[in-house]
Amino acid sequence: MAKQQPTKESGGLAVPRGLDLLNQPTLNKGTAFTEEKRSKLGLYGLLPPNVESLEERRVWRSARDGRHDAGSRPSARREFARPQ
Repeated sequence: MAKQQPTKESGGLAVPRGLDLLNQPTLNKGTAFTEEKRSKLGLYGLLPPNVESLEERRVWRSARDGRHDAGSRPSARREFARPQ
């Protein structure tokens, strides 16, 4: 498969496209790419069809890994603390 040519973004920097983009963890936003960005960056068919914000992804990842957002607050930690 031929490599896709990088796309010029508004800042003038070349951004990889398609799988080249998805294989770079610092650039890969997964399902947080908007419809417009998916089209511009050649990502259709490479990602699930749903679009989520980065915040939604963080919440889902926390739930999947068994972490609870509220657990990071000191008052919530006391509520969930194990009895000594």
